[in-house]
Amino acid sequence: MKKAFILAAVTVVCLSGIVSCKSDNPLVGKWEVVTYADPFKATMGHTSVSPDEVYTLQFHDTGLFSFTTDCNTISGEYTLSGKRLRFLNILATEMACDREIVERSVKCQLPVIDSYEQPDDSTLCLRACQGNTIIRLVKKQS
Repeated sequence: MKKAFILAAVTVVCLSGIVSCKSDNPLVGKWEVVTYADPFKATMGHTSVSPDEVYTLQFHDTGLFSFTTDCNTISGEYTLSGKRLRFLNILATEMACDREIVERSVKCQLPVIDSYEQPDDSTLCLRACQGNTIIRLVKKQS
């Protein structure tokens, strides 16, 4: 009986540690691309993502990220220090797709991301070193 009590106590402690363990990284989770700066256009305006397309950027608390599209995946590492954000060791699958302009734009822009801003809990703006927003995302609901 004593062993069962000790086992139950250890289990409760372990589970409470898992449940209460919340990352203090505000970026962790899934974010959906809403607008992006298209480096292949001559204008500096942002392009809106079509409502029938879903492009998801996921930050993991391990320092890894993944960007999924309807066709390919971009992944790698990220570092976060205050509001500074850097994407490193970026890899991508390269399957030929009908509509790949968003993923090509994001893949091209990730290395120049220097910081982020969160105007609210559900919006994330990824910025270049000049401070201009390159990609705007919204928090994806679970």
